[in-house]
Amino acid sequence: MLTRRGFVASCVAAGLAHRPGKSSIDARRVANVAGLGHITLGGGQWSDAVHHGAAMGENEVRQTGQLLRTTIKCQLLAAGDVATARPMIAEARHAGIEGFVAAGDPALVASLADAWRATDGVLVLATSTPAPVQCRPWQFTVAPTAADRDAALAAWRATGASAAGTANASVSAWSNSLVAYGADSLNERFLAEWHHAPDEVEWLQWFALKSLAESALRSQASSAAALAVAMR
Repeated sequence: MLTRRGFVASCVAAGLAHRPGKSSIDARRVANVAGLGHITLGGGQWSDAVHHGAAMGENEVRQTGQLLRTTIKCQLLAAGDVATARPMIAEARHAGIEGFVAAGDPALVASLADAWRATDGVLVLATSTPAPVQCRPWQFTVAPTAADRDAALAAWRATGASAAGTANASVSAWSNSLVAYGADSLNERFLAEWHHAPDEVEWLQWFALKSLAESALRSQASSAAALAVAMR
């Protein structure tokens, strides 16, 4: 069975093979786009899931860059607190990392978000914070808040779609029962790598990194400012 990844790879390979005078990768200009980073803050029962999702996202970002003959850096960082994370972020910025995903302990993620400035780059939160963070042009979130979940559940109930036995229904950003739009392929890749399908925490890390990578690659953004515009 040909997977979506295999299909894309074969199409790219076929396109390169049929371009006169472009058979050598060395002869082709390699574009450099904004580098990406993932920061895990603190420890806890969710740490393995954060690591799994971030590692899967990093791997796929690198593979996508290779398919498109584009250099894109992706670093995974971990810190026990915000004070430790700050110099790590500064060092990564010096190395060309323009966009970061932050996840882990909710209170630490919120603290990092509050202290984040435009000069730190683009920030995407992949963990729900205890309270909504300040809305800024360079700051994004992919993690639903408790209010988001309540609103979605209320909207679903208002459609009349709920039935007997769904009184205790809940809302999740991801379900590994999904199959449409490549979800089944993502589940298979997680199974092959980690021996289980992704849960919500794992999916959020993967999705956040993929969102940054898609924005950088589609726009060819090489700076944090350009990446922020592409994300918006």
